[in-house]
Amino acid sequence: MKTDSEDQVAGDVPAAVKPKAKHTRERSGTFTLEYPVEYDGKVYTTITVSRLTGTQLQAFFDDERKDKRLPIFDVPDEVLAELDADDDLKLQAFAAPFLPRLLSGDQAKKSLPSPDSTATT
Repeated sequence: MKTDSEDQVAGDVPAAVKPKAKHTRERSGTFTLEYPVEYDGKVYTTITVSRLTGTQLQAFFDDERKDKRLPIFDVPDEVLAELDADDDLKLQAFAAPFLPRLLSGDQAKKSLPSPDSTATT
């Protein structure tokens, strides 16, 4: 006599259910640029900043590139590099509450846009 598990074939096995966090606090926010940036045919007027999951944070630490940024911004790095200095400083302050507590001090500063990375003309 066959058991239920013996009757199932690989295609019949239900997909694993992924957990979904129930957040009680804001996990993202939208920052409006005072000085929009145009890049690759698109004008960026806002930047969304989002908190990381544990998986995203681990991937950040596993990435061995020296010039990496935390993946908390929804715009390309090239846009962050060209922010007006005032927008850059305000964005850093806006993003701070979305950073993991683990990343305070030097690592957080390296992961956010910095005033010296902003080109001014």
